[in-house]
Amino acid sequence: MPDFAAPVERLIDQLKHLPGIGQKTAQRLAFHLLRAAPEDALALADAIRDAKEKIRECSTCGNITDTDPCLYCTGPTRNKRTICVVEEAHNILAIEKTRSYSGMYHVLGGSLAPLQGRGPEQLKIKQLIERLKRGHPGRSRLGVCRRNHHAEGDGRPTRSLASAVGWAAKTGKAY
Repeated sequence: MPDFAAPVERLIDQLKHLPGIGQKTAQRLAFHLLRAAPEDALALADAIRDAKEKIRECSTCGNITDTDPCLYCTGPTRNKRTICVVEEAHNILAIEKTRSYSGMYHVLGGSLAPLQGRGPEQLKIKQLIERLKRGHPGRSRLGVCRRNHHAEGDGRPTRSLASAVGWAAKTGKAY
């Protein structure tokens, strides 16, 4: 016999799919939403629906955007000769907050994690190489974060993105 009415069980189950949300947190969130004013709960549902319908990847850099190409790729003051390679789109915000970088971006869509089945083929390395070839041959610079990246969950270092992208850019191949 379920602990709650079917719609509440479904809400709890869906909330548990969010990262870092377990059973108890999902129950607290569900009951918070049930206590909230109907317009507040529906505003959250509308915001989720709106984001899922309108947000897509920039065809140039892979950032999340509602316009294609994104604002970074079309910005008139952006330095088009420098590309900063990041793992995920949310990494761009951290760089932009420094207000010291004005170049372009390329989002790989993750990090190399062979134990989780993520190799170079699952990342957007080929798109980066093609982008560099289409750009200013011999004049573009490739900026790569050189910190160690960790596989999700296990805390062990994965292969460095710097070495993967650096090798790919030198050879023109995705290994």
